[in-house]
Amino acid sequence: DIIMADGTRATTETGSIDYTATGDVALSLLTSNSGTINVTAGSGDSVLGAITDTTALEAANLVSTGLVTLTAETGIGGADASDIDTTISTLQASNRTSGSIAIQETDGLVITGTGVQTLGGDGSLAVDVAAGDLTVSGLVTAHGAGSVMLNADAGTLTQAAGKGIGSTSGSIELTAEAVAQNGNFLTGGSGTITVTADNGAITMMDGTRVTTETGAIDYTATGDVALSLLTSIRGTINITAGSGDALTGAITDTTALEAANLVSTGLVTLTAETGIGGADASDIDTTISILQASNRTSNSIIIQETDGLVITGTGMQTFGGDGSIAVDVDAGDLTINGPVTAHGFGNVNLNADAGSLTQSAGQTIGSTSGHVVLTADEIVQNDNLLTGEAGIISVTADNGDIIMADGTRATTETGSI
Repeated sequence: DIIMADGTRATTETGSIDYTATGDVALSLLTSNSGTINVTAGSGDSVLGAITDTTALEAANLVSTGLVTLTAETGIGGADASDIDTTISTLQASNRTSGSIAIQETDGLVITGTGVQTLGGDGSLAVDVAAGDLTVSGLVTAHGAGSVMLNADAGTLTQAAGKGIGSTSGSIELTAEAVAQNGNFLTGGSGTITVTADNGAITMMDGTRVTTETGAIDYTATGDVALSLLTSIRGTINITAGSGDALTGAITDTTALEAANLVSTGLVTLTAETGIGGADASDIDTTISILQASNRTSNSIIIQETDGLVITGTGMQTFGGDGSIAVDVDAGDLTINGPVTAHGFGNVNLNADAGSLTQSAGQTIGSTSGHVVLTADEIVQNDNLLTGEAGIISVTADNGDIIMADGTRATTETGSI
């Protein structure tokens, strides 16, 4: 082992600092003004060796503007005050056998080179940046059920193109004031993916993907959430734009092609302040089974589904700004198991291009004073259709029947039916 007593230092100006042991390396403080720092615990054929913090205080263990490389067999840092504290610029770190990686950085960090990786023992990894930005320019991957936690407390988290963040089956949690996703996020099994922008937007570059198997995907921002592709085979997908007290925040489509933004057989929940999708190619494209969506302040909800959809739960609703609702299903049926209501003069347009539209009992479709337009091969109306003022109601079955259940109504004021 190499053991530094608490309070001891190793200091260079531009020269490197190299600490290598077949066993543990217990750190007090290594400082190089601009030189590299290399710490290896468990060198050679050793399968034991951890990099640990010997200090009683949460003071820096590593200080440099040069590249810092940490390599261990059985852990780099530990929970809470046992983490490795840094004031550095660039980092690459790997842990091979067991244990985790836990880094606490004071003021901005770039993960570079071979990235930050655990290679065995279901090792988790956590990087927390107290101030400044966190830039991921190298792979960040956790072994097995190990989790990934990246946090920029007061800055932006930016992932470089092609630099994946993932785990075999562990959860992934990314938090920052704003998040710029330029690569893929991936986990398997029941692992979840949670991305939070607590003072800005989440922006996915066109072509990037987020993938889980049964685990939930949660994207939450105080600003906009710009989507490329979120896929959960059987897990839920939850997207919130304009969280907390925010009055702005839209869910938008960043893709150039009309490819799916959301894919899942689980429940998809969309919540926004200033719009979900836009006209034509700006709509939110889905290949999903069940959906609930709400927009609170202004603009509309526009969904394009490939193959059958059930609107469920709280349904689809706009609560302000004369927001309209449009759902178009290319193939398969559209089933309304939740209320579909548009605010003010907002219109409701529900279309099943090549299937039936079925409204369940107790689930109103309506607008305060906008138009209500339903189109499908066949339409089964089991509850009321309603609008006011000059709003019209138009129901078209272009390859079958229109069937109103006994006691159901379609009601307008001055508008035609």
